[in-house]
Order: sequence, then C-alpha cells, then structure tokens
Amino acid sequence: MKALVVYESMFGNTASIARAVADGLAAHFEVTLADVSTTPSASGMDLIVVGGPTHAFGMSRQSTRQDAARQGQVRPEAVDVGVREWLERLPKLTGTAAAAFDTKIDKPFVPGSAARKVHRQLRGLGCRLVVPAESFRVTGTPGPLCRGRGTARPAVGGDGGEGRVGGTTKGLICRIGRRWSPGTPSPSDVATRRPAVDPAVDKRDRIQDLWP
Repeated sequence: MKALVVYESMFGNTASIARAVADGLAAHFEVTLADVSTTPSASGMDLIVVGGPTHAFGMSRQSTRQDAARQGQVRPEAVDVGVREWLERLPKLTGTAAAAFDTKIDKPFVPGSAARKVHRQLRGLGCRLVVPAESFRVTGTPGPLCRGRGTARPAVGGDGGEGRVGGTTKGLICRIGRRWSPGTPSPSDVATRRPAVDPAVDKRDRIQDLWP
C-alpha cells in the first residue's frame, strides 16, 4: 500500500510533524514524504495525509506567506506554493483515504484551523476522511513546536473532535491505523480484525483495529 504525506512549512515546524507522521506510517505503507513546493502527484495513493500552517484562520495564501516571511528566515520556495494551491490543482480522488493536520499558535481561544479547511477540501475531492482534522501547537509564528508535540506526550486541550488542539503524532498515527480500511484487505489484516457486528450496534464498536 502507498501513502503520500505532503506538507507546507515555512519555518520547519510543520515539516517536523510531517516527518514524524511519515516515519510512523512507514511500518505499514510505502511512504512518500513531499514538500508541497515540489507539487507531488497524488495518483495511485491509498492514503494521503496533508499538513500546513494555520494563517489568518485557515490555509495560507501567498500574501499571508509573505507576511510570515518577514518574521524570520523561511525555507526555500516556501512563499511560492502552499497546500491551498496544490489542492486546487488536484483531480478527483474518489474513495482515497485521507487525513489532515496543521500547526497553529499556542494561544487560548484562537479561532480557525488550516486542517479543517484541508479536511473539507479533501472531502470535496471525493476522499474518504479516516480521522478528524488535527492541530499541533507552536509557541509563535516562527516556532518552535510546543514541548512534547510530535512525541507520545498526551494531548493537552484535545477533545477528540475535528480540529482538536495540542495533538501528538503518535495519537494521529494510531487513529489512522485504527480506522484504516482498504478496499480489499489482506488475509493478515482480516486475521487481526475484531469480529463483525450488527450495523445497529454503536458505531464506535464498528471501528476495526487492523493493526496492533
């Protein structure tokens, strides 16, 4: 199975989360990790994970990336192309499993989430969203990531809902693993599944653990 982890990162914080996610998925997927500036192809992927920074309550634009670049040294080509532009160029991805994450500043009651916007855009492309949008906190616009982010530290302030804040990459990877369901599972996958249940049973009981 193939997975694409694509990220937009100006100061390296979102890139750090993307690398951790890619490393975690590598046990179960052939993973391609790509900076969005390379305009990677999503064709033929079984799973797509998309991450970017939250700018002005949502996905970045060239103007917001230019503003961010004035606050510190940014990564090469980070201003030119973002997740927004990449998603706008994608063809339909009907049935492809997908997930979204973002980085956002660690302040109380800060509205907006790039991950939520990416989540909706992926759904509009026909993707099957396997987990809610996830946010990881940074101490300021240039970063760094808040202590413990990208590790196994328990989430702070997270409620498990869409756009939860203060996530950990281990938590995100585990949720993708629990809810991943390829069209034709292998015999080893079937052997690790929970017994089938009646559709009338609580939805939570129908989530199948494909991986230990």
